[in-house]
Amino acid sequence: MLPKDFFKQFEAEYEIYRSQHAKGLIKFELPFDKPGYDTSLKGRKVVSFASNDYLSMLGRPEIAKAAKDAVDRYGTGAGSSMLGSGSLAIHRALSEELADFLGKESVVLFPTGYSAMMGFAAAHVMNGASVYSDAANHRSIIDGLKLGEGFLQDFSVTFVQHNALKSLESKHRKRLESQANYHLLYLEGVYSMKGDQGDLKTYLPYCKEHGLMTAIDDAHGIGVLGKNGRGTASEQQAESDVDFILGTFSKTFATTGGFVAGSKEALDYLRLLCGVYMFSASIVPANVQTARAVLEIVRKDDGPRQKLWSNIARLKKGLSQLGFDYGQSDSAIVPVYIRDTEKTLVLAHRLLESGFYVVAAIPPGVGEGEQLLRVSVNAGHTDEQIDRFLSTLEDHAKTLGQAGKEAS
Repeated sequence: MLPKDFFKQFEAEYEIYRSQHAKGLIKFELPFDKPGYDTSLKGRKVVSFASNDYLSMLGRPEIAKAAKDAVDRYGTGAGSSMLGSGSLAIHRALSEELADFLGKESVVLFPTGYSAMMGFAAAHVMNGASVYSDAANHRSIIDGLKLGEGFLQDFSVTFVQHNALKSLESKHRKRLESQANYHLLYLEGVYSMKGDQGDLKTYLPYCKEHGLMTAIDDAHGIGVLGKNGRGTASEQQAESDVDFILGTFSKTFATTGGFVAGSKEALDYLRLLCGVYMFSASIVPANVQTARAVLEIVRKDDGPRQKLWSNIARLKKGLSQLGFDYGQSDSAIVPVYIRDTEKTLVLAHRLLESGFYVVAAIPPGVGEGEQLLRVSVNAGHTDEQIDRFLSTLEDHAKTLGQAGKEAS
């Protein structure tokens, strides 16, 4: 039996969920028939603008073959952690290939992107760092920072305003006299709701001058931005100035897993501190070989990335012509701001009924007044699919008196 106050902490948010769920406007874990942009739901064709498979690698037969061959050769799991017997030669090969791709000395592998971000953040706090986290950072980072704080019982984490150097300067000055062993700025390469990039060019000169280390979660940047998809640091010509690059295999790399790239000396030390790394089972061999196969394609063929950016440009041009606001997006994540919870949910619901799936982001996932449809663009989307999505979005938005030139 649930205690009386089980729902008390988030009662208001839960009531919103219950009321919208009763109307059929909030749905979890829809049973799609297959992943990716071209899917179906209960026998009805659906074009998904919610998949993070940015380069549309999920459906490529050579990628599936790499995974199948790995299962045939290695079986279905690794059987242990990376510090146990779960580190295979293919894990070492993936680490070395990825480090070379990103221009770093070493890579540590994690079972998921979430665990990489969380474990890395916790390890630095436990190591006595004063960490400055962008207020828009992903939940995995925040969870890791809080995990580290709980271990130390010492609040050494400071949140700075989104992409605001003055906020960092102010917060950093206040902590200069702290007992921190060092200072670390933790950003995202691409922010997962806003779709804008972390402003490395503005931050890095200050960090270099004042001795702050830098880390970026580039889950949504690698494969999309930079030379041959090397990510946000490459895009902003800052690869050598960023100390750590973190990422996931669940977007561009069409599987699951995560990693931290940096100097060999720093990562060898962090291996000993990071409980999330030490006590997690290693990435299964099929996922390792999938990531390696995708990385090989990405390094040799920039065509999928160029097609992705053509699709992004087409979508953004259409949204602008229709009068929709997509903020400062400069990535494959294009937010369509609705700024009203009910209208955002209704619009997403009607789009799904019309054969298009997008994620509706409402509080507490985003701030009040920032409600949006989170549109993820994939290389596989056709011009016809994008144009039809725009037309359908316009039609449904007009019925709600929302966005569009006639409603603005």
